[in-house]
Amino acid sequence: MSVSAHLGIDLAEYDERIRSFIAGYEEMLAIVALTVRTAVRSRAPLVVDLGIGTGALSAACLRELPGARIAGIDADEGMIALARRRLGRRLVDVVCAAAGSEQGEAVLHIAGDDQHSTLSDEWIPLSPETDWRETVTVPVVTLDLLIAGYGNPAFVKIDVEGYEAEVLAGLTRPVPALCFEIQRSLPEVTHACLDRLDELGPYDVELPEWSEGQETMNVFAQLG
Repeated sequence: MSVSAHLGIDLAEYDERIRSFIAGYEEMLAIVALTVRTAVRSRAPLVVDLGIGTGALSAACLRELPGARIAGIDADEGMIALARRRLGRRLVDVVCAAAGSEQGEAVLHIAGDDQHSTLSDEWIPLSPETDWRETVTVPVVTLDLLIAGYGNPAFVKIDVEGYEAEVLAGLTRPVPALCFEIQRSLPEVTHACLDRLDELGPYDVELPEWSEGQETMNVFAQLG
């Protein structure tokens, strides 16, 4: 599976194209990176980037924390290759897989815009205008498994389109700080994520108000 195949574009163009898919993309990267710098105390923290893509967010974090080390996960080999080139030696490793509640395999629904691809069956009917291209079976790992391999992260970013609660279910120990995306149309997933953080925490959670027309937003949580 590759982005170049199902989007019909060269991967070198992806970073430019994504700016047309997501309004305020650069601002979003800057806000997340600044939040990471504020939350992280270590000079050489480990950042786990779930859904690393081309490594754009990790690169933004490195600008704020030049000593950081990045461990990534993505189900697209082409994206992984770009992330490796962009992040160089700061990328300690990247796993070609998806993340979930337990190790195994799962069906990935691939969207034509690559911003809706998901393991979540509930996400599909909520995106009727999305061009769903195909499904593929991908390996699944857990956050616990990644932490066992790379050590304790200072920050975890989760970008999995409606599958956030499943990813957090695969975490059984608290991490100092994390960021995950929530969808307005899936409030039950948001509640499940917050309940899981209560079980792992205590966490201080920044949950902004929804603005008019906004469908997704990032939630930041820091261990109290």
